[in-house]
Amino acid sequence: MATTLYKEVINSFIDSYSESELAIYEKRNGRKVLNIKGRFWKETFYGFYEPIHWLSCMDIEYIFRPTMRCWGYRSTLSIQDQSYANGFMPVHLLENIDGYTENTLPSKRRNQLRKSRKLAQIVQVIDPQPLYDFGYEILKSSVSRTGHGSITSYTKYCSDSCNQILDPKRITIAGLVDGVIGGYMVLFAVDQVMYIDSVIIATDYLKTDIGTALVFEAVQIARRSEGIRSVVYGLNSREDSRLGVFKEGMGFDVRSWPIKYQIPSLMLHALGLYSPDKLYRLTGMQ
Repeated sequence: MATTLYKEVINSFIDSYSESELAIYEKRNGRKVLNIKGRFWKETFYGFYEPIHWLSCMDIEYIFRPTMRCWGYRSTLSIQDQSYANGFMPVHLLENIDGYTENTLPSKRRNQLRKSRKLAQIVQVIDPQPLYDFGYEILKSSVSRTGHGSITSYTKYCSDSCNQILDPKRITIAGLVDGVIGGYMVLFAVDQVMYIDSVIIATDYLKTDIGTALVFEAVQIARRSEGIRSVVYGLNSREDSRLGVFKEGMGFDVRSWPIKYQIPSLMLHALGLYSPDKLYRLTGMQ
């Protein structure tokens, strides 16, 4: 292992962003971010906004259309204002991180973890060069297999990878198989919540079970890091039952987090007809 490119994951910790720090990062990477009364909203796709920190759990007084050019928005609600909820966010969430060890995993996941440890080494990537060399092909393989995500130009990919690696509050961990990256994961944290931001694994390396090892080591990073209380592993993709079973087997149960959303009724109707799974992820509507 080239020490200038990687470091041992056992020495990895994560330092949380404040919302304002995350807003700076998002803006630097081309996202549209708005500061509304000291809370930060991000345009996740054209005209639709949500807080940059999913589990920011805002008071109702802060939840309203952040700009006139917004056609829809949603936000998780604070505990005291959950009576205003008109939907929920189906998020995969792990809250008992202090008790998360190999022994708490189901036997199938323990076996996968042990297998992966024999075949791969989990490391933190501290130089963007390995992603320049291997990451783009891994991304193309992952998108081709899963149908999720998008493939940018190689130049844009390298620029994003450089920003990601060099930002001191983001962590990229990877699985090395015979010295080659077979897959990687990007982590960041806001306040007390760590997010598994992306998981990208090349199809040829799925057999090594590095996906299991990456998730396990991500939680260990959260356990070692001061102030982290929970880990979010994306929204529930009910159309991909195997992925849901995997996440739940790794300890990330689906939590129906109360939200307040505003989406035009015609859009809700269209999503219900043509993209019910997207509607579910946006609003919790079955």
